[in-house]
Amino acid sequence: MTAFVIVKQSDSIHVITDGLVIGGLGIVSKAFTVPHLNAVVVSRGVQTVAPFFVSETWLCRDLDELRERCGDIARHCLEVNRDMMTGGPDHGPHFEIFVSGWSPTKGPVSFYTFGAKGTSSYEPFKVYDVDGSLMARPNNANIQAEITKKVLQGYTVDKLRPDLAGPRIIEIQRKHAQLQCPDTIGGHALLTSIYKDHIDQRIVREWPEHIVEDDDETSVA
Repeated sequence: MTAFVIVKQSDSIHVITDGLVIGGLGIVSKAFTVPHLNAVVVSRGVQTVAPFFVSETWLCRDLDELRERCGDIARHCLEVNRDMMTGGPDHGPHFEIFVSGWSPTKGPVSFYTFGAKGTSSYEPFKVYDVDGSLMARPNNANIQAEITKKVLQGYTVDKLRPDLAGPRIIEIQRKHAQLQCPDTIGGHALLTSIYKDHIDQRIVREWPEHIVEDDDETSVA
């Protein structure tokens, strides 16, 4: 399971992702930067989805063009790498691809596409814009209530410090995921910050073990 948070602010956009942990033996980063487009790509599903998608972004001149071609690129990647992007011939293309970055015409933006029909309102390979200034995946009513109480209460998104708020949200996601699928979110919190003229990327939190009970109420602004 990939956990990530997208924080869109007036002068930047930030993506915080967890690290893949398999049996406590290894950690793999899940955010892949695309410097020539001033963007970062994150996927949910098989971990090879994002790298295959990134490998074809050379077809685009800027982030606006990538948004236009995002669904077609994802479809082509699936056609030529189906087993690697699904987990094998017995699995369907149940993946999501999220792209965040700096548009030359719109500033900070984020959009996504699906590999398979998930709900009646979402079509495979159609491109959707991320609404609002903050998105967290996975998310549900309980996770959102805790995010609102522990992270957003008293702050506007523009005033949040992504290096503090992002890991805090991932900790909330970790705790709730543990109830259903133990050891699925963990490793580290990797912060990718994208500005008009550059990208910063660094690990802002590490977890030696999968789940840590942390009631620290440190300010996130």
